[in-house]
Amino acid sequence: MEQKINGPITEYNKPFILQRADPFVGRAADGSYYFTASVPAYDRIILRHADTIEGLAQAEEITVWTRHESGPMSEHIWAPEIHYVFGRWYIYFAGDDRDNLWTIRPYVLECSGQDPMKDAWVERGQMQCADADEFSFRAFSLDATIFESGGDRYFVWAEKVGVGRQISNLYIARMESGVKLATVQVLLTTPDYDWERVGFWVNEGPAVVKHDGRIFLTYSASATGACYCMGMLSAVEGTDLLDPKSWIKERCPVLATDAEKGIYGPGHNSFTKDGEGNDICVYHARTYEEMVGDFLAGRPSQGPRSILPTYRPGVAWGSLDGVLPAYVLDTLKEALPLFERKLHGFAHPDAVLTGVETRSSSPVRILRSGAYQSPALPGLYPCGEGAGYAGGITSAAVDGIKVAEAVIRG
Repeated sequence: MEQKINGPITEYNKPFILQRADPFVGRAADGSYYFTASVPAYDRIILRHADTIEGLAQAEEITVWTRHESGPMSEHIWAPEIHYVFGRWYIYFAGDDRDNLWTIRPYVLECSGQDPMKDAWVERGQMQCADADEFSFRAFSLDATIFESGGDRYFVWAEKVGVGRQISNLYIARMESGVKLATVQVLLTTPDYDWERVGFWVNEGPAVVKHDGRIFLTYSASATGACYCMGMLSAVEGTDLLDPKSWIKERCPVLATDAEKGIYGPGHNSFTKDGEGNDICVYHARTYEEMVGDFLAGRPSQGPRSILPTYRPGVAWGSLDGVLPAYVLDTLKEALPLFERKLHGFAHPDAVLTGVETRSSSPVRILRSGAYQSPALPGLYPCGEGAGYAGGITSAAVDGIKVAEAVIRG
């Protein structure tokens, strides 16, 4: 172990590029490489170019597009991928509407020329489904990737279905052009196994690599904590890829958290080839286990990491599973990842869940008189959120001042 970056660095987890999630590395026809990924602010699309994969780490990074101020493509700019298809360069990415959050859809940028680093990028709007398709891109849709087989281009993406917390499935369709699908969606995989259902029921982040006449499609599963992992489907080239029976799904994940190697929550990968033609898998992961991840995975925490508790009387490490009712736990497990995506750092991996609140104010109000005292117990001054007289920090402070003045007056 040479150093620490939020955890021990081993020969297996030396970072390639820091602070870039959902990494995509693509190789151009001239043998050079392009890199793009989600940035922590989720507000723009970046691009790097180098002659070698290793060169991408220090290559100049440019911004080719920035989110809108409002409306579609104004929030949560996630998981861009750059592809050369139909004679043009395209970037496919997910975007949200800050005025109508969680209406995430796949969008397309088209390069106006043949040089992605110098030529302007033009918005082509939301990816279009086939004319006969009544289902695709109607709900939370993201993580699109593209691959070629038998002269056809295929589009694979994640889309949520159902009610309540919803389930994220993977779908496939053949492409008509760089901005439109030619066929209706076909369901490739849904979260069938326990390791795909931790925190959330998720299949997302598809990526494709070909080897020895077979097509391997990896995907990410479960919530984005230490439980995040990669599953895999495979099919024989030349078979009908729009027939679900052509695909075989692996029973167990092919890449998952490995504490000995210092890899936690690996997922959302891409594939490319190095200069010698070897297949390379590029993925994101953390070098530490998550405190919040402990909660999402149902494991008790044993002690602090990079973030120390500020509660001065001290804390007892353990699990909330035996403290809060199931409906509260389910709500928290759904809310933490959502808030992390909206406010980066809210659910920091080392964040400590201390004195968890289940609502912003008390569901009941303790009675008090005009002098701020309890009519049943003189000398007791109910105040603030817990007593039902405030709904937040500011209103609780104001109520506290009023009660303090009443106490002084006697």
